[in-house]
Formats: sequence, C-alpha cells, structure tokens
Amino acid sequence: MKRQHLIAQEYAAARKEGRQPNCPYCHQPLEVAVHQHVRISWLWEDGKYIKSEDGDSDAPFCAFCKTSDWAFIDEDLVSW
Repeated sequence: MKRQHLIAQEYAAARKEGRQPNCPYCHQPLEVAVHQHVRISWLWEDGKYIKSEDGDSDAPFCAFCKTSDWAFIDEDLVSW
C-alpha cells in the first residue's frame, strides 16, 4: 500500500471518529512538524531599506518517528 494512501486512510478514519490522527508509521498521535528556512534581507529602494522575505520548507514529518511525507499536509486538517 502506498504511503500516501496510508495517510489519507488514517486522516479519513480520524475525521469520521472525531479524533486526532495517528501516525501510520509509528502509531503515535500525529504531531506534524516542518523545518522552514527563511531568508530576510533589506533591499535599498527609493532612498530607504525595504524588508524582503524569501524561503522554503522541508517536507512535513511526524514529530515522534521523524518520517517525512508531504501527504501529512491535508487541507481539511492542517492549517497554514
């Protein structure tokens, strides 16, 4: 069974039962974590410095077993 399908299946069961999803890999209550990398710079524009932010993030992962998978981000359950 594909990893993404395991996650979707667990999220659907959790939604139906009104509970927090469990990690389908370690079976602990899923705590989704992500490492974000932000680059902040100040660009000279119109006689002053203007703050500019740019960055990216690694794939989300289970805080317990550290398994990473983009499928952990479910638009119905995870709010950015």
